[in-house]
Amino acid sequence: MFSTLHTNDAASAITRLIDMGVEQPFLVLSSVNAIMAQRLVRKVCPHCREVYVPSSIYLGRMRLPSHEFAGKEIFRGTGCGHCL
Repeated sequence: MFSTLHTNDAASAITRLIDMGVEQPFLVLSSVNAIMAQRLVRKVCPHCREVYVPSSIYLGRMRLPSHEFAGKEIFRGTGCGHCL
């Protein structure tokens, strides 16, 4: 059975099931096969995007190798009426 459960993170799913009134809480761990979390990713607005070059300091903080971004276009949104 697939189901959705509203929690702040995947680790809270077990306690949320118990809070919802599962009759025998000790059976929750033996009956659940997997718990997955969904992450939503923002997209850059095509109406107001602009090309920019991230600094090496920023890439270092994100643990991204700067040589992989050399010569590539990277975009960021500036904000407009379409994306607010």
